[in-house]
Amino acid sequence: MLVEVRDAAGNDIPVIVRYTGNGGQPLGLADYNANGIVDSTDWANVRSGLISDVSALQPIQAYLAGDLNSDGRVDSTDFRQFKTLYESDNGLGSFAALLAVPEPTSACLVLAGIVVLGSRRSLGRCLAALLLGVCCFGVTSQEASAINLFSDTFDRPDSRNIDAVLSGISNGAGSALPVDGVYSTPHIDPANDPGPLDADATNGGGTQILANQLQLAVGAGTSNAYVNHNFTNGSILADGGFRVSVQVAGFAGTGTGQGGAFAIGMSQAEANASGDSVNGAANDAKMTNVFNDPAFFANNAVSDFWFGIRGNSTLAWGAGAVAPGTSGYRTAAVGAKTGTLSATFATTGFAQGDSVAYEVFFDGASQGFGAFKWSEDMSNYIGLDSRDGTAVQFDNFVVESVTNAAINPLRLQVNTATGVASIAGGDVANSLDFYEVQSAGSGLVVGVFDGLGGAAGFPVGNGTGNGWELNGVQSSSLLSESYLQDASTFAAGGAAVSLGAVYNTSLNTRDLEFYYESPTGERLQGYVEYLSGVLPDFNNDGVVNAADYTVWRDNDGVASGATFAQGDANGDGAVNGADYSIWSSNYGAISTATAAGVPEPASLASLLVGLLALFPRRQLCPVRAR
Repeated sequence: MLVEVRDAAGNDIPVIVRYTGNGGQPLGLADYNANGIVDSTDWANVRSGLISDVSALQPIQAYLAGDLNSDGRVDSTDFRQFKTLYESDNGLGSFAALLAVPEPTSACLVLAGIVVLGSRRSLGRCLAALLLGVCCFGVTSQEASAINLFSDTFDRPDSRNIDAVLSGISNGAGSALPVDGVYSTPHIDPANDPGPLDADATNGGGTQILANQLQLAVGAGTSNAYVNHNFTNGSILADGGFRVSVQVAGFAGTGTGQGGAFAIGMSQAEANASGDSVNGAANDAKMTNVFNDPAFFANNAVSDFWFGIRGNSTLAWGAGAVAPGTSGYRTAAVGAKTGTLSATFATTGFAQGDSVAYEVFFDGASQGFGAFKWSEDMSNYIGLDSRDGTAVQFDNFVVESVTNAAINPLRLQVNTATGVASIAGGDVANSLDFYEVQSAGSGLVVGVFDGLGGAAGFPVGNGTGNGWELNGVQSSSLLSESYLQDASTFAAGGAAVSLGAVYNTSLNTRDLEFYYESPTGERLQGYVEYLSGVLPDFNNDGVVNAADYTVWRDNDGVASGATFAQGDANGDGAVNGADYSIWSSNYGAISTATAAGVPEPASLASLLVGLLALFPRRQLCPVRAR
């Protein structure tokens, strides 16, 4: 503390500042009530400021408003810091175990078992047939059929022109990809073909086919390439997603600045503008930020998502121009600097702002998941990026549609007719103790925000952080809620839980972003779905349920002329997997009273197998004597 005292003539008067109380020791960080520990009574200072900009306040004022890290904001970082201090003083795990939101499917299976126990004589005759049907459905629903949109094994003669011949290339993309027209190479040594390279690293490295592999970043400088097709194929939407995979077979470098990567979600203009993979100029674009060093290079990646491997045996991935060291820049150590990179992407559209759920894999093992949004309409050019002092070898480059692309993060389901926004479980369990919903266009409604604390099955706090509590600052551009003393878990496929009619249906901005944090502090972007007022309630009984699935199943395969009442949810005149996806994603999305998880066929089959054991060994379905 600095104290300045002047007399009437303006002369400085020396002042000695003496600190008293607390045994002469400074108070601990976040110990607002000066009782020696960070406890629930200190929580009010931080919660009342969440989430707000306090940069205009004096430092002590900002601190008292909850800004613990002095960055001028009271946000999830301060929440996490306070919670860490709180748990340190009160003991980690001193509260109840995580509250799990029961998966409705599991509850339904238990009830089904009870029903069977009560009436096994009458149901026994049909159980075997039902089991057979469910098992068959389970097998077919879990198969991951794929349409190969593009692949390249690079098995063709050595050449500095990487598409001089088409051997090794399989083109199912729908665009003509002729000789010398399969790839574009926006950043390449101008002397590459026919060579020799000019050895000027500033204008790009070389490219070549050598020993049945693609080599990029040959010699001095980096280089990249992209496929001359916009991967917005209808088959991707019909199947629910796509996969990109490529083998990074070798390179010389051993640091974070060398390796191989792929990028998706570029417009052709963005792909053509992408330059040096470590370009430091703020106005110069690059495909990825995989090889970035925040101390030297600008974060100017133009792709919507990128994924790569580096010379120090680490993976790096992120969305757009995210910088190293920030929550959106993800890394993982894998113990090798070569292997197969792959990622699945689940989406229902290619419009600007549509959500995409991703999961990244290395040599087939999952490394992480999350979500991002398309930054432009109908823009999904896919390319390869590289950096090395010698060359980066690529092999087996594949783009394919898939039916099993997972949506692992939590979902925010928004009904654009009613304004109700709900959090629903992803394809894996997710725990959270903090979340926020953002709208750049101020498309949220504040006064009706109930949060998880207003939902059945979730603890509501009393101001001490012992349950879910709305944070102190809510606005039409940002809503948030936190749970200081514990966390809640949404089971895989967990039913949607309403937060209230917080979406402004008049503005209909369709710009929501949903972020949540795990109890360990991992910040994830959730998958946002906009649901129309017309739900896939095919039998018009007022709820999307198994009866609507039956309608879809009975008409699955109708190729044209189908009606909504026959299971055509998207109005394309056909009943197929796309309509099933709409039904499954809307199952339980709006009404928390009737919502239930979509049954996992394998789980249901397991239950039925067990139930069969309850019946005497006799013929279940009688055969008439002849």
